[in-house]
Formats: sequence, structure tokens, C-alpha cells
Amino acid sequence: MNYELMFLFAMIYFIAEGITEGYTWGASDNIFEIEPRTYHIYRLIENIGIIGLVLVFVFVNIWQILALIITGLALYEMAFCYIRYDNALYNKTSK
Repeated sequence: MNYELMFLFAMIYFIAEGITEGYTWGASDNIFEIEPRTYHIYRLIENIGIIGLVLVFVFVNIWQILALIITGLALYEMAFCYIRYDNALYNKTSK
């Protein structure tokens, strides 16, 4: 039961975090004028995910936490790129 809750809360947190960061970086593109309340809704979802993770992390070991963080960071990056660049697998290259 703890593993399912941990996975659920982590995915909620990392995806919502990626979306809010995408909206923050996209502020110069007038995203807030198109959907003004969406950013705050995702911030609320992000906070629900954080609270759930803190409660569940007490009952799992460090390796499960690390695996979940690595998976979550990949989902975060995909959500960020989808909001910012309209492509979840956007290839960011330096010039």
C-alpha cells in the first residue's frame, strides 16, 4: 500500500512542478493571459503531492526514494518541456 501511495504522490508532485515551472518560464509568452488560474491550480496540486510524499517517505527505505526521485525528475522535465515548447521530448541544445 505504501508503494502505491508513494508513487501516486510523487507523480502528482513532479508533474505539477514541471507544469508550474513551464508556466513560469513561459510568462514572457503571455501564457498567464490565456489561462490565468491554471498556474495556481497546479501549485495547489503540487502542494498536495508534497504533503503526501512527506507522509509516505517515513515508511519506505532510501533506495525506493532515490528511484522515485530519478523517475520523477524525468517526468518533471517532460512536463516542463511540454508546457514551454509544446513537445514533451524537446531536445534542448546549447548554442
